[in-house]
Amino acid sequence: MTPLTATAGLPPGPSRLPDLVLIGVTMIWGFTFLVVQHALQWAGPFSFVSLRFGVAGLIALLLSWRELHGLTRRELLTGALVGSVLFGSYSLQTLGLQLIPSSKSAFLTGLYVPLVPLFQLLLFRHRPRLAAWLGIIVAFGGLVLLSDPRGLQFNFGAGEWLTVAGAAMIALEISLVGRFAGQCHPRRVAVVQLLTVSLLALWAGN
Repeated sequence: MTPLTATAGLPPGPSRLPDLVLIGVTMIWGFTFLVVQHALQWAGPFSFVSLRFGVAGLIALLLSWRELHGLTRRELLTGALVGSVLFGSYSLQTLGLQLIPSSKSAFLTGLYVPLVPLFQLLLFRHRPRLAAWLGIIVAFGGLVLLSDPRGLQFNFGAGEWLTVAGAAMIALEISLVGRFAGQCHPRRVAVVQLLTVSLLALWAGN
């Protein structure tokens, strides 16, 4: 029996694509802090957030317009709620990024990682498993190393507190998504969520 015939009946191995996508998204996420800090030299924080999410919302709308015909009241309210929290998180983070270095902003924003299970426990009585806590510790430790903590000075001012508040809002947003994701169509909620952020930022900037 050749190796080819011996393995012909076996199921394919696990795909590495999800892992590669997560790594790619993480790299892009880290790079955006520096990009946003430079972009804020030419645009106000709310104008930038409105444009950023407006473009994303329009793209999502074009890709998902057929699914929107079945938009339910629950999905509309869920998208508006999550979008409002997301608006708060990105606005606070962007305001803070005007006052502190991008490396410190990235580190403080990463505090949402240990905050998510705390929000899930307090709001929905969802107790994380031991493996989840271990993953949180490893992720937070990696974040500390990537942020070069030797150059971080923890004398908290307005920029730091704004960024920490933004991180807490991100943790709340993730907790809400986890709570309602299984009850709604993801594309419809995503469109409402993105457009809600853009409209609220446009209103706040005027």
